[in-house]
Amino acid sequence: MITEKLEAFISEISTAPQYRDAVSQQPELQTQVDAFASALRFLDQKAAEDADMLESFDEICRIIDRCDLSIKQRMLAVREVFIRLRAAGRTIN
Repeated sequence: MITEKLEAFISEISTAPQYRDAVSQQPELQTQVDAFASALRFLDQKAAEDADMLESFDEICRIIDRCDLSIKQRMLAVREVFIRLRAAGRTIN
């Protein structure tokens, strides 16, 4: 199920040692990661209703599945999808 894939990725982010270290030094990063997770969950819900969102969501799922990329690289690639959606006037959370 797609939701499980997203939740696994969010969990992977929040349990990564580099993430925990960064948040301990900069607690505001937690807010940014929470917003990232919220946007992923929002897209998961909207993908069933909207063909454009489904296409973007499928792209995000392919990015998340890329084992050749680090967590940070996958997050940045997903962020680029978010930026394109916002530039197109789409709300993602």
